[in-house]
This record gives sequence, structure tokens and C-alpha cells, in this order.
Amino acid sequence: MKEKIIEMLHIQEALDKSFMEYMGRTKPLTIEEVRKALFDECGEVNHAMKAEWCYWKKSQKPVDRDELKEELADVYHFALTLHRLRCDFKFEESSYLHYKNFFENRDWFETLQYVSDGGISSLYRTIVLTEKLGFTFDEMYEAYIAKNKVNYERMKEGY
Repeated sequence: MKEKIIEMLHIQEALDKSFMEYMGRTKPLTIEEVRKALFDECGEVNHAMKAEWCYWKKSQKPVDRDELKEELADVYHFALTLHRLRCDFKFEESSYLHYKNFFENRDWFETLQYVSDGGISSLYRTIVLTEKLGFTFDEMYEAYIAKNKVNYERMKEGY
């Protein structure tokens, strides 16, 4: 896992630089900006899970696992950026194991709330959230890589 996370951190750095150039931006990203983006994407994960908590709507569609995976891939993008801004390219598997243990008796929603705060451990918490939502890290690695390609295509198309 550690090797793939470090690879993802480098891939995310390149994407962030590309977006900065695309937007003609010269000032660096701030942690606060990325925290807001992460918070927004966590809301999209919650919305993708609406069938799990929407008790008042008979016509609520079941959770679309592909949509959920794509939204979670977006969370990874911003969690990776935050991690890189705060911790450079360091990843401690012991920290991931700590958060896995911490969230053992918590559900996906409580874990999502912790991710959405944009704290220093957002990336570790995102990996735990992945498992809470029933995905493997390897599945999310593939989803992240696929969404990363989409993001580059969006820039080419004038997103």
C-alpha cells in the first residue's frame, strides 16, 4: 500500500501543477482551499450513499457502487493534496493502522465526517473510509488512476 500511496502523491502533485498552470494561477494552493474542496467531495460521497439513510423517500434509487467509487476517487484527490501539503511524500503505515483501529466500531458516516474535517490525518481516514464503504484499497487505486485521466481530459476540453 505504501508504495502505491507515494506514487499517488506524486501523480497528484503533477495534476495539481497542471491545474495551476491551466488556471493561470501563480500563488500556491492553500490548505484551507483544499479543505473546502475535500469537504464538498465528502458531501458527494454522502449523497451517493443516500439510499442508506434516506428514510422518507420511497423512490430513492439504490446505491450505485460505480458512482460511489468515482466520488470517493475525488475525495482521494483532495486528501492526497492535503497530505502532500502537510507531510510532503511521507506515509506511515502505522498511522493508517492506528486510524483503522480507531474507527473499528464506527460506521461509514462517522468516518466520512472525520475525513471531511480536512485534518492532518485525512488521507489515513480516507483509506479507512474506503474499507467502510466496501471497497479495497487496490480498487480505489485503480479508480483514482482512472479519474486522474478524466481530469486531464477535462483540462484539454476546457473544463
